[in-house]
Amino acid sequence: MKLFKLRVRLTSLLIAFAALHSNGAPLVSIGDLGTISFAGKTTVKWDSNIFRQEANEVTDTVLVFTPGFNAVLGKNATDLDIGLSTSYDINKYQDKDYLNSELLHFLANAAYRTSRLQLSALASYDETKSNNERSNIAGDLIDRELTSLGINGEYTLSPKFSIETGLNWNEIAYVGGYASSFSDRKYLKIPVDIYYELTPKLDLSVGYQRGQIDVEASSQDATTDDFNVGLRGELLPKLVGSFKVGYNQYQHDNSARDKTSMSLDSNLTWTASSKLTHRLNLYRNFDASATGTGTEETKFNWSSSYVLNNKISFSGRAGYNIRDYLAGEREDKLLTLGLNGTYRINRYWNVNAGYVFSNNDSNEAGYSYDDNIVTFAAALTY
Repeated sequence: MKLFKLRVRLTSLLIAFAALHSNGAPLVSIGDLGTISFAGKTTVKWDSNIFRQEANEVTDTVLVFTPGFNAVLGKNATDLDIGLSTSYDINKYQDKDYLNSELLHFLANAAYRTSRLQLSALASYDETKSNNERSNIAGDLIDRELTSLGINGEYTLSPKFSIETGLNWNEIAYVGGYASSFSDRKYLKIPVDIYYELTPKLDLSVGYQRGQIDVEASSQDATTDDFNVGLRGELLPKLVGSFKVGYNQYQHDNSARDKTSMSLDSNLTWTASSKLTHRLNLYRNFDASATGTGTEETKFNWSSSYVLNNKISFSGRAGYNIRDYLAGEREDKLLTLGLNGTYRINRYWNVNAGYVFSNNDSNEAGYSYDDNIVTFAAALTY
C-alpha cells in the first residue's frame, strides 16, 4: 500500500511537470537553494531476443516514452545537499503488445558535511519488466521491484585516522503472474572500515563487512563475513579510486554449502587526458539466484568515455560476469559489449544512438543466449 501511494504521488508530480513544460515554463530556481527541471526522453529500441532464449528467438521493436524530473537542493547554500529524480517509462511493443508496461523509477540521495563528519544516504525504487540471465520465461517477461536503501558515515578521529560505517540494504521482489516461480531476495550489508593516511593523497584501509542474505525460499538464507584491506585516493598519477581485497566466509543454512573465497571491491578512474576517461569496476562476493540458490559472483566492468568537443561524445563498455551456483554444477558466463554516441544540439536537447551485444554462456541446457539491442533516443532537459 505504501508503494502504491508513493507511485500515485510521484505520477501526479510527473504530470504536473510535464504540464509546465508544455506551457513553456522556464527552469524552476529556488534562490541559491536549488533547482528543479523537467527531463523527458523518447527511445526507439530494437531487440533481437526479447525473451533471452537459447532457441526460438523473438525480435521486436519497442517505443519508450519517459517523462520525469530532477531536483537539486542545498547547492551552495548549506552543508546538506539533496538530489531527487523520478521518471516513468511507458513501453509500447510493436508486435507483442501484450508486453506493454508502465514502470516507475525513483532515486534520492543526500550528503552532509562538517569539519570531521561526512554522511551520505541513498534510496531508490525501480520497477522492471524484462528477462535476463538470472531469470527468464519463454513467451513472456518477468516483473520485478528493486529497492535499495543505504546510509554511510565517516568520522575523522585524528589527522591520520578515520572510521567509516553504515547500513546498505537492497531487495529484489518478484510481482505479477510469475511471482510464485521465483524467490524474493533481501541483502543487508554492514561495513566497518578504518583508514590510515599514508600520504596526503592516499589512505590505507582495514575493514570488515557482515552480510545477511534473506531468501523467500526455505532453508536458503546465508551470512557472509568479509575481512579486507585496501587503498583509496590517488593510487597512481591520473588513477584515483578505491581497491579492496579480502577473505570472505559464506555460511549457508545448509552447512554443506559453506564456502570461503577471495572478495573484491574496486572502483577506479583513470583520466588519460582532458578528453578521454576510463573506469574499471571489480567485484567478487556471494549472493542468491532467482530461485533462492546461493551463488558466487565475479564481475569485471570497463567503460571509456571520449569527449570530441562540446557537442559530440562517445562511450564504450565491456563487462564479464561469472556466476557459480553453489548447490550444483551450473556456471554462467555473461559477456556484454556496448557502444554509444551522443550529439548535444543545444543546452536543452541531445540525441544519441547505441548498440549492446550480450552473450550468456551456461553449462546448463536452455540458459545460454545471444542478444543484440540497437537504440535511438532524443532527450530534453528543461
